[in-house]
Amino acid sequence: MVRVTCCMALLLVALFTNSAKAQFTFTTNNGALAVTHYAGTNGSVVVPDSTNGYPITSISGMAFYFATMTNLTIGNNVATIGSYAFMSCGNLTNVVFGSNVTVIGNNAFDNCHSLGGITLPGGLD
Repeated sequence: MVRVTCCMALLLVALFTNSAKAQFTFTTNNGALAVTHYAGTNGSVVVPDSTNGYPITSISGMAFYFATMTNLTIGNNVATIGSYAFMSCGNLTNVVFGSNVTVIGNNAFDNCHSLGGITLPGGLD
């Protein structure tokens, strides 16, 4: 019985891990990743620093279009956020930027009605 329970626990961990990874779609570019789409429904979303050994360095335009999240944390490897990346995320209230964001595209947070103030990292002009 212990063996079955242990196997079930490992299966659940594997399913949870794959489910979390499946929320993001990536493209690769010179050994780095760009988030191109988010399909999760979590209230709090974390764009990690890396996945599968590759740094996540950008978020493509419209990647989070109409996402239902309320809180967003952007990893420290992300340097570029594309235009309209978070367009129409109407429930988004809080954004924590990673320290390396240097470019935020036009209208990246367009139509984010609930978004309070955000603090931008020092590297932005």
